[in-house]
Amino acid sequence: MRTRLPALAVSFSLCPAAGPSTFSFYKKEVSTSPDSPFSDQNLLVQRGHAMNHLRSLPGLFCACALVIGPCGCDAGPKRYGVSGEVRYKGKPLDHGGIIFLPESPTAGADSGGDNIKNGKYAIPAKKGLLPGRYKVLITSVDPNAKETDPDAPPGPAGPLPKDRVAAKYNDQTILTAEVTADGPNKFDFDVD
Repeated sequence: MRTRLPALAVSFSLCPAAGPSTFSFYKKEVSTSPDSPFSDQNLLVQRGHAMNHLRSLPGLFCACALVIGPCGCDAGPKRYGVSGEVRYKGKPLDHGGIIFLPESPTAGADSGGDNIKNGKYAIPAKKGLLPGRYKVLITSVDPNAKETDPDAPPGPAGPLPKDRVAAKYNDQTILTAEVTADGPNKFDFDVD
């Protein structure tokens, strides 16, 4: 007795000489007889063999990721941690922010910054700065101030409060710092 059964064919290649990896999966009907290589039992064996290939794919991809993954990553240029203290009118600045902007934007250096809390700030090396010269901006808003900056754009609750740090230390800064590979890259600032 001859029957028409679906046959399953799978082909997979990881041979570098053959070019990129290929995987193909197709189904076709074939005419079978009991002593044919496409009999029910032989088809089950062939399907099982094909499914074994499919089951091993996730393992193969995981193994490749473990081997190739760490090799393909480039951490980029080395960054350096920056820290220091900020004093406002001779006392540690209770709260605020500090921003380091590259003096030469074409040098490829990124800006960085941190919150100032109880006069101290610290930018860890992971988020640190590249070696180079930076303009330093320091800002701190007095939360008790009722006076608002008339030139400030309106915010969610109206104009922003006036910055208590003089403009020569923030938007018109005269402060600079040079981050070096030699370190220690500790910069203290006195502002009024």
